[in-house]
Amino acid sequence: MASALSTSCDAELNELVTCGVCLCEFDTDNRKPKFLPCSHTICLSCLKEINRNYMVACPFCRNISTQIHVANLANNSYALQMLKLKEKKQESTIKSSTLKGPSWCFTCGTVTKDTCTTPDHSLVNLTADTIKNMEAFISLKEDLQTMKNEGANKLAMAIHKRQEIKEHLDFLTKSFKSTMEEIDELQDENNLILTQLVSTLEGNGPKSLPATGDTKQEIEDFFLSGLESLMNDSLSPDDTADALKIKLNKSIEMFEEQFHEATAKASEYEFQMNTKIKIILLDEMDQPIPTFPLLEVGFCLAKKKKLNASVRQDLNLLSHLVFSLLRKQKISTKAEAIASAVPSASQGTDPVVFAKSALDNTKSGMNKALSFFLDSESFAFPFDSPTSGPSGELNSAIPLPLSNKFILGQSIFIFRLFQSGALKGEIHIQPVITFHPDFMNILGINCFKTPKHFCNSIEKAVSGVFVLFPMARPQFQPVLPDMVAKFPGHLPSNEMACSLGDVGVNTISTCDNAVTGWSFLFPLENYRDPKFAMHLKTLPSARLFGKVLHLNMLDAIGQLCCTSRSGRTGYSVTLESR
Repeated sequence: MASALSTSCDAELNELVTCGVCLCEFDTDNRKPKFLPCSHTICLSCLKEINRNYMVACPFCRNISTQIHVANLANNSYALQMLKLKEKKQESTIKSSTLKGPSWCFTCGTVTKDTCTTPDHSLVNLTADTIKNMEAFISLKEDLQTMKNEGANKLAMAIHKRQEIKEHLDFLTKSFKSTMEEIDELQDENNLILTQLVSTLEGNGPKSLPATGDTKQEIEDFFLSGLESLMNDSLSPDDTADALKIKLNKSIEMFEEQFHEATAKASEYEFQMNTKIKIILLDEMDQPIPTFPLLEVGFCLAKKKKLNASVRQDLNLLSHLVFSLLRKQKISTKAEAIASAVPSASQGTDPVVFAKSALDNTKSGMNKALSFFLDSESFAFPFDSPTSGPSGELNSAIPLPLSNKFILGQSIFIFRLFQSGALKGEIHIQPVITFHPDFMNILGINCFKTPKHFCNSIEKAVSGVFVLFPMARPQFQPVLPDMVAKFPGHLPSNEMACSLGDVGVNTISTCDNAVTGWSFLFPLENYRDPKFAMHLKTLPSARLFGKVLHLNMLDAIGQLCCTSRSGRTGYSVTLESR
């Protein structure tokens, strides 16, 4: 009777025990229900027919599975169980046909009718006991159906989640393949150059010197043969000694250039090995998520720590991905800037003033020179800070102040604008000393040489007039009662941001004497035009924060204004001081 109750939905039961390809009922022999990797079920007989060299394409979702041994695929035990229940139900139906007296059809929910004698209906005799407990039986049937539906829903949700996991892993696999292809290209390029250099060295290498006991004639013959070898490399037998020297000087210049290129590349990789990388995870509320000390304190690949091979391998990969991302976002590191400044033999006057010890031609000497470049202030160096505009062109290099701390009046702020993670523009701002000095110093120290995320939206923008950026960061909320009480205060004309190239602060957000946020105002070329005065009626006056060092840096903001409101999504801003 319980078996009859649990299999009342016969249409669903038939679907569960039937192959969706051949529409034949599963069995435990040639038509075993088999799970494909995509979670669809097909009988063994159909799988053998569609199997092509151990590759099977699912008839339902077209997902292709390789290296498949159809006989070894997992059985759908749920379908087999349903098959057994159907067989029991059929046996019970045969028995019920012999019942005498009134009976109840659970399928129709009524007393048995003439149409209820088929094997598809579940019947039970209406004895005194069954009539007394009929309501309980019907309630039990409904409970079992509810449980079945809940189980099916849970299974469907589990399949959906597994599909999401599969998509994530597929994308991760694609990303790793792309990274491996990138590394292989670098390896091939380096091996090609290495082979060329070794071949050149072997072709120009000196023969072994004569032994000490050799005669004077033998020594003279050695040097004459060497000179003859050099002469044979000349293009013409009429070349003079001066022409030969010129050719040798050109060769030496080429060798020096190869040396500098190799040294610069090696310095870049050494910089990566010596750079300390710190990883901090934050939840949706920007609260830190505990990890483990190696990430929170930071790791450096050059330091020999006792790590198992798996962890060291992951850290190497993480380091490569970090610097690869920086290169793709066109964010220069100090090592790349220094590498680009290493003088070659073909260059004339070098723009960098090097320390005397920086010109050591040995590998160790070059490493020491690089360390000196990073730590010393006794040289002039134009750090490249490329700004990628919408046209894809880069602004010229902008010299950054060389200092180990933020100094109001000397340091600058770097305002970087991103869209969907891609750098759109970089603005260098020279802060003015008339703005609140305590706020300026705290902000400068907080983001000194470390870009901090302060904004992920555009507050307001009017094409050609102005742009407002809401700036806030939960970890930066300085307590400044004086600024909170007096902002903006009386603003003389020379302390107002109202011209192209000005950067102003027109509002601040506060909480208990703490500055929790502010709005950066960038006036554009039409800000003071009377025709656009209507857009400024509700805009508070902005206190001058600083001056943009180069107006062409505002191109990215100008183009942002020209986009529609829907096109201004995905923007974010970081702020850094130097």
